[in-house]
Amino acid sequence: MTLDLDDISIELDLTPNRGDCLGILGLAREVGVLARKNVTEPKPVMVDTTIKDKLPITITAKDGCPRYLGRVIKNINLNSSSPLWMQEKLRRSGLRVLIQSLM
Repeated sequence: MTLDLDDISIELDLTPNRGDCLGILGLAREVGVLARKNVTEPKPVMVDTTIKDKLPITITAKDGCPRYLGRVIKNINLNSSSPLWMQEKLRRSGLRVLIQSLM
């Protein structure tokens, strides 16, 4: 079985004083500087909501968190296995994946 994943991984070793690299955009800017490439921020793709439920969110530190986004997701089957390609993408991203029996 082949997964046909053509991902490219970049491993960064940052010092704790690099708070600007705690997010994806900061990391992209840093890699752009190192590679001498311009970094363009992708345009967000809006997805229509199908669930009207909302959860109350209160931001108490607006300076540290000026914006919070979330989405309600329902009917998740926690007993089903993630596809092998997704497990591998997660593993390559540094996340541990609980491997369930394929039988």
